[in-house]
Amino acid sequence: MVACGSAGGEEMLSSLKRVDVLFYLLKITIFRGIFNGIEEDVRKEVEGAQGVLDDVIVNTHKHSGILYLTIVGTLLVLRDITGLSHDELMVMLTIVMPIAAIMGVSWYVITFGAIPVKYLDVAMWLTLFMCFAFIQSLAILALVLNIVLPTGTALVVSATIFAVYVASVLYDTMDLLKAGIDEQALIFYRRAEGFLARQDAGSGASLDQVTKVLEEIRDKLP
Repeated sequence: MVACGSAGGEEMLSSLKRVDVLFYLLKITIFRGIFNGIEEDVRKEVEGAQGVLDDVIVNTHKHSGILYLTIVGTLLVLRDITGLSHDELMVMLTIVMPIAAIMGVSWYVITFGAIPVKYLDVAMWLTLFMCFAFIQSLAILALVLNIVLPTGTALVVSATIFAVYVASVLYDTMDLLKAGIDEQALIFYRRAEGFLARQDAGSGASLDQVTKVLEEIRDKLP
């Protein structure tokens, strides 16, 4: 687990210190296990835990903001959708389904682990727009399908879409916990490679000596 605590994240965190009902709802439901684990690390004074907690708080505010936007967008669509014909509803599905598919695939391809820590604030904004497009598309799909499908089938489809939402936001937050890990692994590899390259073939350095140096390099990683 790599502590991030980016400057951009800290600025965003300070601007989000307000009453946010959906933030607390997400914290005690979907993200309960994540917060419990990180807050326990903070109490035990685990190195870097506070930075990780700050980043998860920012990410949860991100998802609460997306929910607010989705609720407003869904209410606007709901106001107009009831008067649409079956053909018009099919046109809506034709427009929304590719957006949901493209954003859904992209959502699970992009990983915080491959992004350098200094770009974490940019990644936050990127995932905010991606997630909003994905979740809003799913919400519109649920509305249309609840109109055109029989009640029982519509309920099953709606439950499935909700499960996709829960899985997606959990994936995003769990993925955040490994932010910058590829960067750290590359640093470790380069330092280890540099050490081994400096060793003379006839120096007689033992495997234990090499292992000890590699451990020292690992311990000094930021």
